[in-house]
Amino acid sequence: MAAYRAASPADGALKPLLPDSVAAIALPVFYAEQLHGILYIESSVPVDFSEEEVLLLRTLADLIAGALHNALSFQKAQEQAITDGLTGVKTHRFFMEALSAEWKRSTRAGRAFALVLMDPRPLQIRERFLRAPRGATSFSSASGRFWKPIAGAPTLWPGTAGTSLSF
Repeated sequence: MAAYRAASPADGALKPLLPDSVAAIALPVFYAEQLHGILYIESSVPVDFSEEEVLLLRTLADLIAGALHNALSFQKAQEQAITDGLTGVKTHRFFMEALSAEWKRSTRAGRAFALVLMDPRPLQIRERFLRAPRGATSFSSASGRFWKPIAGAPTLWPGTAGTSLSF
C-alpha cells in the first residue's frame, strides 16, 4: 500500500496523476500471489485515510481480484473448449458453428458466400517422392491465388488444419 498527502514533505517523491489531487492511496490487486493490477484512488480534498477506509479498500481490491480471476479463467475455458489440446487447431464444432453463422449473415445481407477447401496432399506427394521441393511453393502459390480475390470479404478464417487449408 502506498499513500500520498500533499502536506507531508516526506511524500515529495510520490506524485498523483491528477494535478489538483492532495491525497491518494494505491493498493495492489493480488490473486493467488499474482499481481493483477493496482487500485488507485485520489482525492482533491485533504484526507487522512482511516484504518476502516483502508480495510474497506483492501476488501474492494480483493473482490476486484476475484472477479478478474474468474473472468480470465472463463475466457481461458472458452478458448480451450473450441481448440484441440493436442494440435492447437480449432475443433470441428467451432468450424461448423462459424460456417453456419457466416452463411446466415451472407444470406441476410444478400451477399455472395464462398468456402474454399484445398487438399495439399498431391503437392506433398510430389515433394516427398519426386524430391521436387516446389510442392510447398506450389501450395502457397495456389492458396495465394484464391486468397486475393476474396480478401475483400467481411470476415475470413484462413488457417491450416492437418493436411488441408481453408479460407
